[in-house]
Amino acid sequence: MTTELDTSIRNAAALILDPDLQGSVLVVCVDKIPEDLGAPPLYTGIGRDSDGVYLEVGRGSDGAFLEGTDGIRRLTSVDAELLDLAIELSPEAAVLKEMSFETGASREYPVSFIGDFAPTPGF
Repeated sequence: MTTELDTSIRNAAALILDPDLQGSVLVVCVDKIPEDLGAPPLYTGIGRDSDGVYLEVGRGSDGAFLEGTDGIRRLTSVDAELLDLAIELSPEAAVLKEMSFETGASREYPVSFIGDFAPTPGF
């Protein structure tokens, strides 16, 4: 049974802007962090469309989307304009940090920017 609190934690995400512009971190709560640190990242890209910010979910070795999703995870708690600004200010330094609400473990890695977040030439 999933409680309202479980749902809100699983949908939680926070954007942390580095005040020194050395990089920004998007923290996303996940169920579990793989014990194998060499395991593929859960998310492979981040983008924005008319419905807001979303993460592109990676695929496992069997070709199925990880976490049994339809291929994306909506981040309703992340402001698209702030994330866009963070990426424009330091696109190479922005990372995604997965944090498990169950174990407290975390891992972070860079993700590719898709859709509206692709850095524009000359910026």
